[in-house]
Amino acid sequence: AARRRRGRPRIGVVTLVDPAGASTARFAAAARFNGAALENKRAYAAHHGYELIEFEARTTPERPAPWSKLLALSEHLGDFDWLLYVDGDALFANPEVCLESLVDGDYDLVLAEDWGGYNTGVFLVRNSAWARDFLKKMWAAATDWGLAARNPWYQHALPFEYEQRALHFFADTATWRRAAARHG
Repeated sequence: AARRRRGRPRIGVVTLVDPAGASTARFAAAARFNGAALENKRAYAAHHGYELIEFEARTTPERPAPWSKLLALSEHLGDFDWLLYVDGDALFANPEVCLESLVDGDYDLVLAEDWGGYNTGVFLVRNSAWARDFLKKMWAAATDWGLAARNPWYQHALPFEYEQRALHFFADTATWRRAAARHG
């Protein structure tokens, strides 16, 4: 487990690794940069004294590899105050920015937005009952057709897939409402 240093929250950095190639077929162009991207994460974590968790991606018919981020966060959240999830193709561009500057005890989830709304490629989650429950609900959405995370009716209709679709559904985002309005 990570150690708290002089009042600092215990923060871990989680990324998926894919030695079996479970997800590289779709992201073949980015796969050649995986080693450099992983080194970037290792250097950033070491620079700030964060533990880097390299979680092996798992693929099942119900859950393609990207769903593994929820499993990784759920398995390790209890050891930290906060976990930052970082996709394999994301990099730390400014190593001087520390994660403590981004966390706020009033929130359980810190997300960024892009053209499609909230993005789960990089996000912070706080060790809280709400966050643990939210991760469980997102995980269950992979096999609950009524939640539309895998419902074929929404396939290709939304600007996101997998666990990101579940996030938009549960958060009832503007992106989700617009997509749902277009598709009844």
